[in-house]
Amino acid sequence: MTTPTDRFGSIHVEMVPSSEEVLFVPHAHNRYVCPNQVCNVGINPIVVAGGQLDWNGFTTEEESSCPSWTNLVNVTPGDMAYPMEGEYDQASDPPSLECSATVVDQDFEETTPPPPPLSIHVWDGNGATTSQVVSDGSNSYFRVAGRTSAGHGPRVTLASPECLTPGATYLFSVKVQLLTSATSSSGSSSSSSACSTHGGESCPRLMLYRRLSSGGNSWKRLGVFHGKGLADATWGVFQLPLVFSETEVGPTHTNQLVALFLEGPEVSVDILIDDFVLGLAPPETFPSPPQVCRELIPNGNAEGGVGGNIFPFTFTGGNAAVVPSNNNGQQQQQQQQQQ
Repeated sequence: MTTPTDRFGSIHVEMVPSSEEVLFVPHAHNRYVCPNQVCNVGINPIVVAGGQLDWNGFTTEEESSCPSWTNLVNVTPGDMAYPMEGEYDQASDPPSLECSATVVDQDFEETTPPPPPLSIHVWDGNGATTSQVVSDGSNSYFRVAGRTSAGHGPRVTLASPECLTPGATYLFSVKVQLLTSATSSSGSSSSSSACSTHGGESCPRLMLYRRLSSGGNSWKRLGVFHGKGLADATWGVFQLPLVFSETEVGPTHTNQLVALFLEGPEVSVDILIDDFVLGLAPPETFPSPPQVCRELIPNGNAEGGVGGNIFPFTFTGGNAAVVPSNNNGQQQQQQQQQQ
């Protein structure tokens, strides 16, 4: 075990297979807890020197709890099962060399659309009367206003859904801000949105829309933003891992149109988005085949995900985001818990 190397107290633990038994010598104050003042803690033990270990279903002859260095099971090299490549999830590739792993990466900072073929996605308000790129002087974002239906909101029509890989894990991330009609230019509001107050169905929902080859329509909910407790006129981060089927995307899909859009808040709420990203989960977020048993937590530094996505980590409640942690550019995961 190495000592902490940064101000967050990170500790690197490396398990080395061994067939030798380990002898534990307690502190002098506790020397009599072990026969001959030395405890045999077994092979490859993890020892917490202090306190007691309460193990459901495990009892000693004397009491229902045991010293924390009590050996529970020996693990030896011959007992270990090393997974073979293909027995765990791995990163996927685009369907063809002409396709990019990044499907959408839009920060709305370009004042004029790039020339074809880069100008491939169409943005609109999905029926709202106003949808446009707005700049506040230091940042540009996409704003949808004049909503008369909960289904109105920012929508991007994918120009090449055949370039998405069915069954692969895609990482979605977008910054979301809600503005009520009572929100002033200073960012204060006398009337909060239902999302910030109640959360749930009142918050933006990510939807997949398809116009089918038969002429019909299909809608599918992909996820809901955890916005409860996040003040209006404040940016929050909405992230999801997504998996699409072969009827939705890919080389064999037959849809006339495929789009992603946000809906949900009451019609008096304007929806603002920025840094809209959708791309294949990169190899850094999956176990590395040569190191699958050594590196058990991929993307532990939150630097490998597309658009700052924390995948494969998940969270319940609150809002997850990736923020700079120090001057050397390393990142850390941050979760804002909601009450």
